[in-house]
Amino acid sequence: MINPAHLDLFRAVMRHGGMTRAAAMLGIGQPHVSRAMAQLEAELGLTLFLRGHGSALPTPEGEAFAREVEGTYAGLEHLRQAAREIR
Repeated sequence: MINPAHLDLFRAVMRHGGMTRAAAMLGIGQPHVSRAMAQLEAELGLTLFLRGHGSALPTPEGEAFAREVEGTYAGLEHLRQAAREIR
């Protein structure tokens, strides 16, 4: 099962352009973000990032997965809106 916290971190890495920047923006350690991304990749069986000297560039699979994740988060926002309307 995919850990929702890992998806949040994945979104942050994609939005902020790297694991170090995402960690800094979130106020957590970069090793935590790196471990979470490695765990997410293992769970999915995909390489989401190409890692190199201080950088993490999304692979084509990472870009495709990011689009799906964003769609899921849009769906969650739709559910929040529906709940507001039901209230």
